[in-house]
Amino acid sequence: MNASRRALKLFLCVCALLAVALISGDAWARERGGKKREEKAKSEAPKGKKKPRVREADIDSIRKRYKKIAGLHDDVVELRDEVAELLRETDERKMRRNKRKLEQLEGKIGSTRSKLQREVDKALKPHEKKLKELKAEEAKLNARIEKIEAQGKKATRLSHEVAGLWGGLSRTERTVNALNAMNVFPGDE
Repeated sequence: MNASRRALKLFLCVCALLAVALISGDAWARERGGKKREEKAKSEAPKGKKKPRVREADIDSIRKRYKKIAGLHDDVVELRDEVAELLRETDERKMRRNKRKLEQLEGKIGSTRSKLQREVDKALKPHEKKLKELKAEEAKLNARIEKIEAQGKKATRLSHEVAGLWGGLSRTERTVNALNAMNVFPGDE
């Protein structure tokens, strides 16, 4: 119903614009033709005679035409305003429709997301026990790794101590060998 009204209004607007164009074009052509006739009459008229007078009836008819044109122009302006208002209304309706579509899409996205989460939960449910076992194994392995790292640190520290003792022993051995070479302890032989 609204679409047919809009179409009718647009049709009337176009008809009014055409009517104004035709009437103004007709008046312009008559005015131009009248000027040409006057110029022709001036050129053909003997110089001593008076210029032809414009009759009062012609002036009245011209006034009536211009009033008609002015009225049609006002009608066209009103129709143009109505068309602009209709266009604004359609833009607002489009915006409202697009907003509704966006809200529907957001709702669909939310429901799809919840469905996906439910499906993921369903898929993981049979494997929950395994996941718990794997997490427990992971905790055990982490404990073993920490223990091994601690043992590695202890072994490193012990190897440093052994190296220090070995160095001290070799120094002592060298000292004993040097003293033996100097024959400091002759009775030991």
